[in-house]
Amino acid sequence: MNDILMAIFSLTGIIVGMVLSLISPEEQVPGKKYFVLLRKVLFAAVSLFIISNFFRNAYLLLTFSIVLTALFILDIRFQRKWFYIIHYLLFLTSFFLISEQGKLILASLVFLYGFPVGTLIRINK
Repeated sequence: MNDILMAIFSLTGIIVGMVLSLISPEEQVPGKKYFVLLRKVLFAAVSLFIISNFFRNAYLLLTFSIVLTALFILDIRFQRKWFYIIHYLLFLTSFFLISEQGKLILASLVFLYGFPVGTLIRINK
């Protein structure tokens, strides 16, 4: 039960990001490049954390390394908003496969990842 609540809490970061974008709409357009950069840095941090926790299981390590690398390359090449859904699904999948010690850190990183994602969803291209 704690794991499910922790996973749900980590997903509320996107809602907080949307609320923050409603509070300061004048900062969205000039700050868009920083939101994109922050999202990429946090995606890399979450990815590295996930991969570092799968060193004991070679199959999970290889699978998540390939998928995360492919997502990162696709995300750089084609910046689409629906990629965020794939990112969150992958993060949730890894959340339930990760060790107990790393769940809180992963939930915190995914929560922080939601801030720029929520803001970028609200920004019109």
